[in-house]
Amino acid sequence: MSNFATRELLRGLSRASADRRRAFSNAVDPEISNDDDLVRDVTDAMFDANRRYLETMDQTSRRFVDAVFDEGSRISGV
Repeated sequence: MSNFATRELLRGLSRASADRRRAFSNAVDPEISNDDDLVRDVTDAMFDANRRYLETMDQTSRRFVDAVFDEGSRISGV
């Protein structure tokens, strides 16, 4: 596996994790949410954070697979 593919995978994983934490933190910010809707806010935050994480990992996986296949085709001369 190439260094480029590995870097893309790790970069995407880091970005996805940071986006998930940021989305959750913003959704349950005490200045934004109130105590009456805390359960709903946390639930919504979990869904949104996980959606963002999965979308980013989807993009990352595609870039990773493309990089691996591109490297394979260059090595085999196809």
